[in-house]
Amino acid sequence: MKRHLSVLSTLVFICFASGCAGIAPGHDPVVVNAERATVLALDTVDTFLAWEFQNREAFASVPEIRESANYLRRNAPAWFETARDLTKSYKQNRTEQNKANLGTVIAILQRATRQANAYLPAALKKK
Repeated sequence: MKRHLSVLSTLVFICFASGCAGIAPGHDPVVVNAERATVLALDTVDTFLAWEFQNREAFASVPEIRESANYLRRNAPAWFETARDLTKSYKQNRTEQNKANLGTVIAILQRATRQANAYLPAALKKK
């Protein structure tokens, strides 16, 4: 659990410290932002799922948490695989269609991040 928090905190710090908008010359902002969003979503969802699993008994009276976690457990692996595949496709062929497809899956990952963050306690978000 502490490892998850440490990784998540480090990623958030790096993102904000680097200004997220600061992309090195010669790097494609679409690729950089897609990779950042994918890593952040993976760590956030992973932290939420680990937290939910470790605290499952405590939340027996709050079915929304378990339902949300189960929804993410079922769907997130495919979303992350699709994000990686579409990032690779965009790198190989930078068409507007590939860019749009990548943008769609990144929006899905961002929604998953918000869903996970909605249940994570503030203490986990700040560490």
